[in-house]
Amino acid sequence: MILKLSNLVVSFETESGRVRAVDGVSFSLKEGQTLGIVGESGCGKSVTALSIMGLLPKPFSKIESGVIEFKGRDIVPLMGSQTKRSSKNAKEKKEKSKKEKSDEMQKIRGRKISMIFQEPMTALNPVHKIGSQMNEVYQLHFPQMNRADMDRASIEMLYQVGIATPQKLMQQYPHQLSGGMRQRVMIAMALSSKPDILIADEPTTALDVTVQAQILELIGDLKNRFSMSVILITHDLGVIAENCEQAIVMYGGRVAERAGVVDLFDNPLHPYTQGLLKSIPTLNQIPKSTLPTIKGRVPSLEDMPSGCRFSNRCERVMDICRASVPIELNPKDDHFVACHLFR
Repeated sequence: MILKLSNLVVSFETESGRVRAVDGVSFSLKEGQTLGIVGESGCGKSVTALSIMGLLPKPFSKIESGVIEFKGRDIVPLMGSQTKRSSKNAKEKKEKSKKEKSDEMQKIRGRKISMIFQEPMTALNPVHKIGSQMNEVYQLHFPQMNRADMDRASIEMLYQVGIATPQKLMQQYPHQLSGGMRQRVMIAMALSSKPDILIADEPTTALDVTVQAQILELIGDLKNRFSMSVILITHDLGVIAENCEQAIVMYGGRVAERAGVVDLFDNPLHPYTQGLLKSIPTLNQIPKSTLPTIKGRVPSLEDMPSGCRFSNRCERVMDICRASVPIELNPKDDHFVACHLFR
């Protein structure tokens, strides 16, 4: 097991007080596996990814509890915390320890675990050429390389992601590239250090259907070529079905269901998962007929229902659903669901 999350809880400070954006999330990722995380906007997918990377915005957010194991080591302590008031000597020791932990995390972030962010236009620096941004990865993680070696490595990486004229592109700015080309640059930057895990957070957002297919196919090819594990975050169940072996369905900051992709689509257990699958258009539906929908809308983090967070939208809700939080159950082999219907 290359990555394992156990009861991860992440909270944010808001005007209404501290709220939990991720509440008790647990899952594991095997070597060479593609794991899909799916759910509506605001369900905690991206926050979970940023937690793994140690990129949660400080000081407004924090990991309250839980374990993130990378190759058997808990990396949460390496992400640091706010320094409390203390004596000068104690504060200096804490600052030194914090710096050492930060340096250790830096060796993992970007080097061992890389991430493709949602918006390539905002992720890339608009005032720097692509070449300098590509080379920055090598400057951070391979400081022994000289400029010529960095240029050669960057050009080779851009060629690997399907860019036909990498030398020319190295001299261009992000605004001169199409959305698909910018996304390819982001993939090249993420893979420059040959990471063990690639986290792709909505990698096809704002791209047309043809380019989406090309980007997803590219990620799959590179995963096999570099023997990586991949976490693919999306709101599109079709993307999960075509590209993943395992899938996690999230709702309201919690895991509703997790299983193998084939099993999840053939036999969904959680009412939320069933609702998502019913809302997908199929060829055997009556033309121009209304698609089934899940009634209501996702509540805000400040106004989450007690008990099961899906209880206010569930057609099969029971009194116990509103009264207590469902624990994760295992009604089938390697198929887990957090629902009182399976008690």
